[in-house]
Amino acid sequence: MTRLELLYNNLSYTAFELNPLVAMTNLQHLDLASNPLMRVPECVCSLAQLASLNIQSTRISQLPESFSQLRKLNTLILSNNQLPEFPQVLAALPSLTTLHLSSNRIQHLDHAIGTLAPQWRHRASSLIHVNSCCANVGQMQNLKELHLCSSGLREGLEHLASLSQLVMANIACNDVRQVPETGTNLLCS
Repeated sequence: MTRLELLYNNLSYTAFELNPLVAMTNLQHLDLASNPLMRVPECVCSLAQLASLNIQSTRISQLPESFSQLRKLNTLILSNNQLPEFPQVLAALPSLTTLHLSSNRIQHLDHAIGTLAPQWRHRASSLIHVNSCCANVGQMQNLKELHLCSSGLREGLEHLASLSQLVMANIACNDVRQVPETGTNLLCS
């Protein structure tokens, strides 16, 4: 089996204690969305072939260090969770190209984003609750696409000018009062 969809069930972390996925060595796509997991099950982190993981709306507040074992993971959907900060362990995922972090509790864009693989494409519709782009945004030199819509953003957009790879920034539906000086394709509200 290469694809398993278990979304919209009532699976908690304890449902995975006996390693039910251990025999699924060819699993490439796993969807656990909208389950009350609270934590990423360790057996998920041992799926060496996993390319796509959807764990949105699972009440997760952190990623375990073992998450770095998902070396082939290219798509990660972590939207609508309880993450208080950008998960540092994501910097260890060389294949990650698409990341969804929308509707988490992330307060600022962390400098660790700049350490991700060069082909990394950040979908930060994520940083809902971001009140300003901090100087660390300027260190995300691999960032190609930035989504900060409906985030309550008011200031700090001058840091976007230093992002040489940025192709598009979506800052729609915010409280921006000044157009940032940058050559990127901006979608402003």
